[in-house]
Amino acid sequence: MKKSVAEALMKLFDSGYMTADDVDERAVEMMNSFPEDQARYIVDQLRVGLAQYLMSLMRNFRDRVRNQGAQSVMAGKLITGPDPDKMAEILKRTGYSLEITVGQRKYGGPCPGWEGPPTGPAGQGHEVYVGHIPHELFEDALVPLFEQCGKIWDLRLMMDPMSGKNRGYAFLTFCEKASAAEAAKKVITSPSVQLSLASRGRS
Repeated sequence: MKKSVAEALMKLFDSGYMTADDVDERAVEMMNSFPEDQARYIVDQLRVGLAQYLMSLMRNFRDRVRNQGAQSVMAGKLITGPDPDKMAEILKRTGYSLEITVGQRKYGGPCPGWEGPPTGPAGQGHEVYVGHIPHELFEDALVPLFEQCGKIWDLRLMMDPMSGKNRGYAFLTFCEKASAAEAAKKVITSPSVQLSLASRGRS
């Protein structure tokens, strides 16, 4: 682990909010997949905002109980997401990042070694709309599926903050137009995935 990130983690442990036992190998591996400044930022934000994060988690739980009932909520996971091991392997293999915000999970962009515009492929024809995604499916299944069509620039999976599940659709941008066209017309078969694709322009 990079020295500055390790030092930031030690400060977090010294604060008493977390211990070294709370950070397993999967977390360390994913932390190492981020650029040094981003990894340090994550640790620093966790150190100063752990109480706020806990409050946000509890508010989300309370709202879900009100809407879905305690039995239904407690029968599943409070925090859903991809398989940590598979996701860490994908991030390590591709060198991409994963950004999680309210309402969206964004994987990718810019690609390592990308020589095009910093904002991504220019012009229409690079982006594909992906619909009918099973609500408990995440990047660990979607990325390998669509890598069959070509190099991915980014994948934006729309999320429902209330349920913690995806909304059933995503926007997928490829580095090459031909890859997007292939994804839009290809019938992808998988035991766990049934998707409908429609090409969507991107300016």
